[in-house]
Amino acid sequence: MLLSTVVADSTEAMLENAHWIDRENDLVSCFAQITIQLPGGVGISLVNKQPEELVYISLKNIDLVYSSNPHGQSVEANVAAIQVKYAK
Repeated sequence: MLLSTVVADSTEAMLENAHWIDRENDLVSCFAQITIQLPGGVGISLVNKQPEELVYISLKNIDLVYSSNPHGQSVEANVAAIQVKYAK
C-alpha cells in the first residue's frame, strides 16, 4: 500500500507498507516506511514570562524517514540549514 498526502506549506508525508507470508515457517513479515518532508522548514521561538523572545531557531528543508522491518527500526533526519537568532 502506498499513501501520499500533501499538506499546507508543501509539506509531504508518505507511508509505504508491505507484508509477506512465509508459508513454510508460518511467519508473517512486515515492512513500513514513513517519510515526512518539510521544505519550508520549522521555526521555534523561545520566550520568557514577559513574554519577550529570547531565541529564534529556524530549521529549513527537513526530511525525516522512519523505517521498520523484522530486523529493527531506524530513523533518519536531514536538515539543510539551521539558523539561531538571539534577541537583543
